[in-house]
Amino acid sequence: MTGTVLPPLAPGAIPPGQAVSPFPASSPVTWGRTDQGVDGETTPGSPLLAMGSGTVTIQHDPAGFGTSYPVLSTSFGEFYYGHSVPVVADGAQVSVGDQIAIAHTGTWGNSTTPGGFEIGSWPPGSMVAGGAIRSWLIGLPRI
Repeated sequence: MTGTVLPPLAPGAIPPGQAVSPFPASSPVTWGRTDQGVDGETTPGSPLLAMGSGTVTIQHDPAGFGTSYPVLSTSFGEFYYGHSVPVVADGAQVSVGDQIAIAHTGTWGNSTTPGGFEIGSWPPGSMVAGGAIRSWLIGLPRI
């Protein structure tokens, strides 16, 4: 599934229980610009959830997304959670809705604000790739 580019999906287009927003309903989210992924901001320290069931790998990119950050491989794609801090180990098996990271309480990688995030398809694409999944991400149900 490496490099899967997801088409924009209408809210409710994903079968119930298969995918959820990475942001719990209790956490505020401000969606920002798109580049390789979708940027935004949430409360620093907020939990970040597995969008689907799958395997988490921990990637390292101190100049970009942070010293370590999770990448989630699911049946419907692979996604990086940039500028976040993993709370599960490399190779962890997770279920939809499990916590896999927290929003950083400082800045991590090239983020500019505490609680800043970037979520996108793995591996990161061009600097316009985030536009292809923005509507899809925003349309995911929040639990």
